[in-house]
Amino acid sequence: MSIVTITRNQATFLPTTINSVLSAKIQDLQYVIYDAASTDGTPGIATSIQDERVTYLRRHDRGPADGLNYAFDLVEGEVVGYINGDDFYLPNALEWIVSYFSR
Repeated sequence: MSIVTITRNQATFLPTTINSVLSAKIQDLQYVIYDAASTDGTPGIATSIQDERVTYLRRHDRGPADGLNYAFDLVEGEVVGYINGDDFYLPNALEWIVSYFSR
């Protein structure tokens, strides 16, 4: 499973988003955090993550769709999802999704 977070200047909310993804107990999780050149604390938060499942990208883009498509081109999971940098998954949400697609 691959999850993409797109964010820009959402440092206040980003730790909750990241924790909601990384707390999932699923195998082969790939997590891409795409930062559209934030000017707040977002880069510091993202680069402080010491988890091999996480890839952090930072670049200027032409809007959210451009950033999302760029990040989606890099993922490898059979099941792909995204979450904005100011949202979060409920506990076990990703596990439920994996289970659903496995059936």
